Amino acid sequence: MDALLNKIEIYFWDRITPALSDSPFFQIVVKKIYNLVHSADFESTLLWGIAAAVFGLLSGVILSILAAAS
Repeated sequence: MDALLNKIEIYFWDRITPALSDSPFFQIVVKKIYNLVHSADFESTLLWGIAAAVFGLLSGVILSILAAAS
């Protein structure tokens, strides 16, 4: 997952760098988003969200199988 985040970060900064030199407002927004994304809370929340989505999908599949069997 770290390798994917690093690739996304490199792509992001390659696209954003020209805009950063022109807009002070955009610089502030990107810095705040960057700090939010790289905090441990964001990664933990993302992982919990993925786990909840997988659990929900599996529960739905199991319930649909049980409903079809009866």
